[in-house]
Amino acid sequence: GALLSIDSETGKFLPKGSYSRAPAVSEKISFSQNLARQTSDQRQPLIWSSDPKLGTTNISASGSLLQHEVKSAMYAPLLWQERILGIIYVDNCNGLTFGDDDLHLLDAVAHHAALAISERHARQELIHYAEALERLFGSRFPPQLRSGLIEKLRSGRLRLGTELSPVTVLISDVRGFTNLTREIRAQRM
Repeated sequence: GALLSIDSETGKFLPKGSYSRAPAVSEKISFSQNLARQTSDQRQPLIWSSDPKLGTTNISASGSLLQHEVKSAMYAPLLWQERILGIIYVDNCNGLTFGDDDLHLLDAVAHHAALAISERHARQELIHYAEALERLFGSRFPPQLRSGLIEKLRSGRLRLGTELSPVTVLISDVRGFTNLTREIRAQRM
């Protein structure tokens, strides 16, 4: 079996992880792009069988499944909030054909896997935003001000743009500084 993801450039399905109970199975995973595409397009799990009377699809598999002597295969979409995250694929080479109970079980596993993948993506996104927030606030503001800004951000009270507040200004002997400060509004300072 394998977890298939969609290559964003080519649109093809690529194996991202696999498992085989047979010790002598080659490293290359054999699956049908056509069956994976049908599963993705229809957003429904399916059973393919080398015996056309036993499967749930009329699509004939590519030679790759037959070449590897696959007798039966199942594909289930990894769906989360109407978005396809990938496909779970399992096959059987020992002559047994998958049935409806097997397909229901794989579909349930696919739902849980989609949830786990979605949570991982959300966690990665949160980490990315937290790092960006730390870079943004960490280097530009003193700790007391930074904690106040982060609290305002969390509570939704941080407005975009500038905010007028009392500040202490150090005036030093920089040529033209006095004239410059007369011409600039407080928000630009």
